Amino acid sequence: MAMAVKRHVNVLVLRLPQKYADTIVVASKDSSSLSNDLYASLADFSIACADGSKASGAFITDLFTIGNTTLRILGLGYPAIEASGPNLVYPTILDLLVSSNSIASSAYSLYLDELASSTGSLLLGGIDTAKFYGNPTIIPTVPKSYPNGTAVFTQFAVPLMELSITAQDGSITHLPMSAEPVTLDAGTTISYLPASITTPLFAFLGAIDDTRSSGDVFIDCQLLHTAPNITINFHFTSSSTPTIKVLLRELIFDFGKPGFKPPENYQMPQLPFSNPCGFGIQKGVEGGYLLGDTFLRSTYAVFDLDANEVGLAQARFGQGEQGRVREFKSGGEGIASVSGVPVARTDEGSTVMGGEAQSVTGCVTISGGASGSGSGSGCATGALSPATSKGKSGAVLISRRSNWEYVCPSVVIMAGMMLGGGLVVM
Repeated sequence: MAMAVKRHVNVLVLRLPQKYADTIVVASKDSSSLSNDLYASLADFSIACADGSKASGAFITDLFTIGNTTLRILGLGYPAIEASGPNLVYPTILDLLVSSNSIASSAYSLYLDELASSTGSLLLGGIDTAKFYGNPTIIPTVPKSYPNGTAVFTQFAVPLMELSITAQDGSITHLPMSAEPVTLDAGTTISYLPASITTPLFAFLGAIDDTRSSGDVFIDCQLLHTAPNITINFHFTSSSTPTIKVLLRELIFDFGKPGFKPPENYQMPQLPFSNPCGFGIQKGVEGGYLLGDTFLRSTYAVFDLDANEVGLAQARFGQGEQGRVREFKSGGEGIASVSGVPVARTDEGSTVMGGEAQSVTGCVTISGGASGSGSGSGCATGALSPATSKGKSGAVLISRRSNWEYVCPSVVIMAGMMLGGGLVVM
């Protein structure tokens, strides 16, 4: 059973004693009571984070309904951080989808699409091989170690080996570093990296770190026109070939565009360029390095909680519709068994791909745009890859808006997805 959902999915909630009040079981899908509204609170939002960064704006509520119950957190992280206490770890929604045979494995994939896009998708129990290039790089997640010698998987932390920069002329500058665990977190708008990386990176790009005062890193907007081919390359293996390339335009926030405008009382610092933009990488603190949306937009990310590994592949931009959905199978057929569209050209941003998707029916599609309006139909436009047959289990796809506002690294307040602790729909 494959189900594509925009903003809402309806399943049955099983009422239990308070001790197990967060437990749910999955039932049949129901698209009869779908809502397409976004709610703006009258209250203003303002927060200051531990690292000195700040955020302000309006609260936006987007409700997620299960049966007759409205959820604000849909946990997609490890069970250890879904617990109500050290001795009460309850099943996550992934566990329940597996136990109800709705999906075959505790795995999902995330596709945010490029910065200019208004939609992204979350595919539970499957991979859409039309949305990425080549084969995903498989990276084991790093468990959290405790003083008593135990190690527990609590978040999607992976070792980052190196960064490199491909300049406009094609030359490559390497920024070597010791391997550092970084957490993949779509609940954080920007990315936070070690100072050993950000200092030479800012110098190369002419970026100004003003985080102690304004909370921002500034970069000259002219680079969008004078150096459109610059890429920041992320290496998660010892290979000289980058795992993920991020175009500079995906890291630059134009303050003149809706969604990125500073507050009215924002004081712009004195800068050596007249047309400043925000930059989507900042210096982080040790133990709190994050790769947020500025990285993940260029990535098709697959999270396999059963195997404790992550698959990262170069995203194909502009693939908003379902293409070639392949279901995760239980028993070890996971990330290693899939491949995306073959690469015809390797310069990111103009890569030409081939291949056709095969349609599959028997599912539910509910679409909706950035304004909150939408429509429903009786079948998804998804597809199974040619080598895959459709079994009784399937994949659940949640497509939603992915242009999120600023979020603190230490406090998740968002209108999108948080991988570390779950999918947050507020």
